[in-house]
Amino acid sequence: MSSQAARIGVFLCHCGGNISEVIDMHRLASFAQGLVDVVHVRSHENICSQEGQQQITEEIGKFGLDGVVIGCCSPHFHEREFREAVRKSPISPYQLEIANIREQGSWVHYDEPENALAKAQAQIAGKVEKVKLNEPLEPFSVPIGDTVLVIGAGIAGIQAALDLADTGFQVYVVEKQPYIGGRMGQLGRTFPTLDCAPCILDPKMSDVMSHENITVYTYTEITSISGFITDYEVDLRIKPRYVTDTCTACGECSKICPVETENEFDFEIGTRNAAYITHPEAVPKKYLIDIERCLQPPRPPCQRVCPVDAIDFTMEDQQETLHVDTIIVATGFDLYDMGKIEEYHYSESDNILHAGQVERMILGTGPTEGNILRPSDHELPRSVAWILCSGSRDEHHKE
Repeated sequence: MSSQAARIGVFLCHCGGNISEVIDMHRLASFAQGLVDVVHVRSHENICSQEGQQQITEEIGKFGLDGVVIGCCSPHFHEREFREAVRKSPISPYQLEIANIREQGSWVHYDEPENALAKAQAQIAGKVEKVKLNEPLEPFSVPIGDTVLVIGAGIAGIQAALDLADTGFQVYVVEKQPYIGGRMGQLGRTFPTLDCAPCILDPKMSDVMSHENITVYTYTEITSISGFITDYEVDLRIKPRYVTDTCTACGECSKICPVETENEFDFEIGTRNAAYITHPEAVPKKYLIDIERCLQPPRPPCQRVCPVDAIDFTMEDQQETLHVDTIIVATGFDLYDMGKIEEYHYSESDNILHAGQVERMILGTGPTEGNILRPSDHELPRSVAWILCSGSRDEHHKE
């Protein structure tokens, strides 16, 4: 490890008035000059300009600086340019720290100049102490292999897997649900073209399951990820389906299953059995036993009727470890829980629905076979109210 930086230069940017019209730059410069190990302070109207960057380069050498702090705008704007200016000097570009005294200072405390100054002083002092501990890092290249983990098998994960696999990558797709397709599988049409969602999704699901360079894990959780890029170790827990690969999806087990519960795929408006497949287009086309709801008598009826003897209640979790070079996270989204918004009384009436439930109800293949009414309803609704963006931009929910 290198010795600590002991000669620090502080460069302060007025940002064309964005900073200096709120923060007293003279007082800030005087404060910086008094910090331990600060040997040079420079104020500039626009330190990001060509002239300003040249001053940084020249004054690092002139004053023998081994650390630089710049008080300016967000590093998202000009960190690359400032590192290049430092790189042209005798020291490493990583001996630089940026204090964001604009977005985090003058802009948010525009009507509190004393508070803005105090915050800027604290930021500069903190960055001065930070840069003393910086090391002169050296960039290096690491070859990236051809194995990829894609987390999530919705449309984004499926497309990413196919694109990579088609170019020769070995791809592992891990999906925590029993079936792939994600949210798109619950839709009828897609915005803005109103294309048929299954017409787009179904062929891709077939392709991802049959591609020679893709291995798909369903009903699988990732228990840990360790390592770093080019060398990740990923531990998987593959949950038992209690149905073997010999399943032909004939559906006899579901027909005789005595347990009926809400179907998560239909957002709880449709029902399924404990022996089930979520919907007719589900991939993989293989049934699953919901072991938490299954009654499991000594000789379950589903086992008795299965023509290929595919139901096996002795199945257990399996553990597997993958070694991959890079990871893509495509975990999708969930709908916000409308039950949390008390004023809507969502959970108190069958006539209050969220958008996902309406989508499933209007589909010809949905749980109500295209009939917007629930099976227990007898009258058409005389009026409908739509509440848009429920919970969004709400300080009590999703700000």
